[in-house]
Amino acid sequence: MEQFAFDPRAAGWGLTLAHAYARKLDVVNRGFSGYNSEWSKHTLLPVLSGLPGAESEAGPGDAASGDSGTKVRLVVLFLGANDASLKARTAVALDRYVANVHKMLLAVDAAAPSARVVVVTPPPVHPAAWARVCLAQGKVPDRDVAHTRRYRDACIAAVDSSVVSHLRPKLRLLDSWRVFFGPDEATYDSYSMEVVDKFLCDGLHFSGLGNSSLGDALLRTISDSWPDLHPDALPAQFPPFESFSATQ
Repeated sequence: MEQFAFDPRAAGWGLTLAHAYARKLDVVNRGFSGYNSEWSKHTLLPVLSGLPGAESEAGPGDAASGDSGTKVRLVVLFLGANDASLKARTAVALDRYVANVHKMLLAVDAAAPSARVVVVTPPPVHPAAWARVCLAQGKVPDRDVAHTRRYRDACIAAVDSSVVSHLRPKLRLLDSWRVFFGPDEATYDSYSMEVVDKFLCDGLHFSGLGNSSLGDALLRTISDSWPDLHPDALPAQFPPFESFSATQ
């Protein structure tokens, strides 16, 4: 979901953000294909400290000092799809998943205290479509709607938890299920596979429509929550070409 956010073949949602923030903010993709939250939590501080400008601002080795994130304006955490796998190798227990989300939110706050954070819920799946992909590769199918829904619910609970309540002004949740299916949660346990198939390319990863829907929803979330961070509110780097004369 994250590493493929810059996939041009599916108009990745990260590309939507990169285009919107062109000449204003750099959008850096640090998703790792196949990672669950247990593995991802160990990448967070190295990623934040390795961003362009982090070392020059904070000095080497200061990632946890609260200074390295001064140029980080927004972090999108999108975790749980692999935690919800039925495979023992990648599956992460619900309580452990919630704890990992909390650890990563607190780590972002420590390393980049001025950054705003959007947490995206694990998206819905099409188990039959994903099973065809798995079987073609000689693998055992590993996705289930009800099981994935539990991780979506746990993600929401993690963001609503008192453990991170002090982060509320700079923390928002984006529910991918609501993006795809609308606000009626009564339909989430028995959603139409024909509907979800439009948003997924293989039963698990996003199609072009899924990517564009999520990218647009992220921009709306930013605009509604922090208008000062919306692309339209940010100055562009360097003046427009129309301001130059022929001799400049």
